[in-house]
Amino acid sequence: MSGKETQPAGSSTSTTTYAKYLEHTTTTLKTALAQYTEYKTEYQQLQQTLRDLPTETEYEAMVPMGPLAFFPGSIINTNEILVLLGDNWFVERSAAQAVEIASRREQFVDTKITATAQELLELERRVELLKLDPVSSDVGRELGGDITNELGEKVVDIKEEIGEHEDV
Repeated sequence: MSGKETQPAGSSTSTTTYAKYLEHTTTTLKTALAQYTEYKTEYQQLQQTLRDLPTETEYEAMVPMGPLAFFPGSIINTNEILVLLGDNWFVERSAAQAVEIASRREQFVDTKITATAQELLELERRVELLKLDPVSSDVGRELGGDITNELGEKVVDIKEEIGEHEDV
């Protein structure tokens, strides 16, 4: 065959590595999405608590005394909230202002949820494409797909050996 040979497109090890990368990234994104959803729920609960706090001037509570001990006490000045701004910086705010801050943080988490969900959909689409039209026949057999182009023809790489004296 005058220096030409045909092989399945790509190499099986690189495609298997890519499939493993997609699987790992998908798992990581699902974990991040679950964490962001948990943050959203916590911010919603925090906002409800901050709305309810100023309705009374004093609340009975179990006050922590070290990591293992609690004793009965009360929460006073229920409209004064210390809010973490970041890097160990706190500011005193009213409960209404703290609700607004928590609401903005919840909106930020919403954008993260949306972006992560979009990225997860894109990765799942790539996994489906890899199953339907894998780059390697070995991976195709592993994932149950065949190598074909949009016309249904088998996809192959054509490699041609070029001799020393031939021009490119």
